[in-house]
Amino acid sequence: LLSRENWTRRCTAIRMAGRVVVIGSSGFIGGRICKEAAARGNKVLGLSRSATLPPYLVSHSPDDEGANVTFEKADAGQPTTYTDKLKGADAVFISVGAEPVPNYFYKGGKAEAIHINGTVCTQAIAAAKNAGVPKIVLVNATMPAWLSTMMSGYVTGKAIAEAAAQHYAGPKSKVVCLKPGVVFGTRYVGEAQVPLPLGWVMRPLRLAMGVPGVDSVIGFLRAQLPYVFDGLLEQPVAVDELARTALDAAADVTNSFEAIGPDDIVKKSHKQGLAKLARS
Repeated sequence: LLSRENWTRRCTAIRMAGRVVVIGSSGFIGGRICKEAAARGNKVLGLSRSATLPPYLVSHSPDDEGANVTFEKADAGQPTTYTDKLKGADAVFISVGAEPVPNYFYKGGKAEAIHINGTVCTQAIAAAKNAGVPKIVLVNATMPAWLSTMMSGYVTGKAIAEAAAQHYAGPKSKVVCLKPGVVFGTRYVGEAQVPLPLGWVMRPLRLAMGVPGVDSVIGFLRAQLPYVFDGLLEQPVAVDELARTALDAAADVTNSFEAIGPDDIVKKSHKQGLAKLARS
């Protein structure tokens, strides 16, 4: 365990102010990354087609960290709409893509699913590298192998995105690929923004998965039938944990490329929570 002094030093380093860009800032995950980055003192530029933060994330507090966030319109699928905005950024976060659904849910079928979940991310990574951004964080996914038979476009797209992250990573542009499984939090759906508090289900499930004996069974199943259970029996990740880990990863990354799976996302997020306690 780190000493109180080392925890404090680490947390201070993580909170150092910089300029960050979030591509996909109006999304479920991207919006949280904007809020977390601003809360740590960064100047944040959020890019999306709507150029707004989701209404449920807007705070009306007089100390609202939103003062550090600006939003501009850009289309993640059209790099020319945002390339110039990446110059001078200390870090770029890429959180774009669609929900994991079968190909027939996409108007353009498998080809569109691959484009949205893979090609668009690849273009964003390349644009950030070409702009000289030193740290790039891609929000990707962990999934079971059998999902490729049901959602081949989604799975192929995510694989393309991760391959691009590895390809473009280097000493001058370090890339972190976050790979959560299920990401939960309160989602708001429809024009009426009806809240769906998925944490009520996912948090107890995660606690149950960590019970001694249960975790051993999960480990056994994953070892015996990896095709079925690998990527399926993963810890659900809270969206706020994912946002915290994204910021920590950008601050702490030392290797040219690093992939962080569900278990490590949760662990890293909890370490950040302990660091905050050490500072108080």
